[in-house]
Formats: sequence, structure tokens, C-alpha cells
Amino acid sequence: MHRTSLPIPYANGVYPPKPLIPIFGGILTFESDWKPCCGQPLADALQDSDAEGRLDLGCVAAHGYFSRDAATGAYDFQAGGKPATAFLLKLIAMLQFSGTVPMIDVRMHSGCPSRRRSEMMDSVPMQSWRGGQRAAIAKELGIPGH
Repeated sequence: MHRTSLPIPYANGVYPPKPLIPIFGGILTFESDWKPCCGQPLADALQDSDAEGRLDLGCVAAHGYFSRDAATGAYDFQAGGKPATAFLLKLIAMLQFSGTVPMIDVRMHSGCPSRRRSEMMDSVPMQSWRGGQRAAIAKELGIPGH
């Protein structure tokens, strides 16, 4: 997967592209055949995964949920209660902590441009970033009316 992040125009200029945030991995299911559901076999399987295959949170609605502490890498398992509700609140908190998402280049993902976004942005003259930032970016990206 190729991820993108564009410069962000605002009233007084342009912010540079925001660094990409990690993609959270998760799973949500109603039931599990594992006994116990959130026991040692699950903990072992979660610890054995690499960064790309890692699950950051998960929920077995009938039994419990788990989440990964990004700072320590440790998993927290919670059984019983209202797992689906707790899972949802944990996910919302994780997304809030991530902050604003990067501005994606929708044209890049639609297959419209023939050049990569980075090539387009690199071709905008540096002086354009001061006075007419928006117009220069819009023109270079082929956005009509600028």
C-alpha cells in the first residue's frame, strides 16, 4: 500500500505534509472457540506477531477485549463486562490520541495523475510557498479555477 500526505493550506500559508500515523490493526468478533477466550494462547499469539501483522486491539463481544500499550508493547486483557462498548471506547481514545489524520492525495488513489504527488509538490517553486501558496499548489495539482 502506498500512503500519501499533502501539504495543508490554511489562511496564513501552508503547513508541511503531516507525518503518516501508524495504522491500527484490530479484530471484532462475537464468539471464540478458544478456552479461555482471552487466555495465554491468545497472549502468546499476539506477542509472536511482527509490526505489520500486529493486532493493537480486539474484541470477542461475548467474552472480553484486549488492547496493546504502544509505549510498552504489553497487552491488557479484560474479561466480562460490556466488551463491545469498552472496545469501542478504547478505539475512539486511540484515534483521538492519533490526532488529525494526514491530508491524503485523493487523486493519487483514484489513479488520475500520471505523476506521483511528491514529484508534483517538488515541482512547485519555493517562492510560491510564500505569497500565493494555495494558487501555486492548486495550479500544479491541476485543480481548476485557480
